[in-house]
Amino acid sequence: MKEASAELRLHLVAAMGEPSRREAFDDPLDAIVADHDRIRAMLGLATMLARGRATPRVREITARALLAFLRVDLDRHLEDEETLFFPMLEQRLAPSDLLDPSLRQMAAQHASTRAAASLLAEEFARVADDPAPPPGARLRRCVAAFAQAKHRHIAIENAMVLPLARARLTARDWGALERGLAARRGAPARLPA
Repeated sequence: MKEASAELRLHLVAAMGEPSRREAFDDPLDAIVADHDRIRAMLGLATMLARGRATPRVREITARALLAFLRVDLDRHLEDEETLFFPMLEQRLAPSDLLDPSLRQMAAQHASTRAAASLLAEEFARVADDPAPPPGARLRRCVAAFAQAKHRHIAIENAMVLPLARARLTARDWGALERGLAARRGAPARLPA
């Protein structure tokens, strides 16, 4: 039973680290949703790591994968939203949408996300460097606070922002967003310029 649990954790770590396949998405907002799903997977792994029930080897592998995810994937996702998606949507909002202040607030939350991610990265680096002792209370607190904030942020974005984007973005916006997301990932865009 313990070996199956360790295998499952390692499989989840590997799945979380795999970049999204560009051709799997019908539109660029699907790529954002996939990033949200990967962030949720990362939060689940971080919670498991913080509980300290894994072997030291599983803790080390998990901590290294989480550290890489925070430094590369999460940061890229935040940049995608701040520099591409949110500004583009903001230009297309109608006065009746009443989302403009919320959109700015969500973008502003990214600063606190980065600060919390930096603290988490320090904790994950400690675990990766010395996985023998079980994770401490500080890691549990950092993970719990980060997970709560990210789950709330993703829920609002998926429920309010993405449906509005589907209604407001133009075909030209779709193409620009897809090209921007693809360029950040070193993948070819499917939509022509």
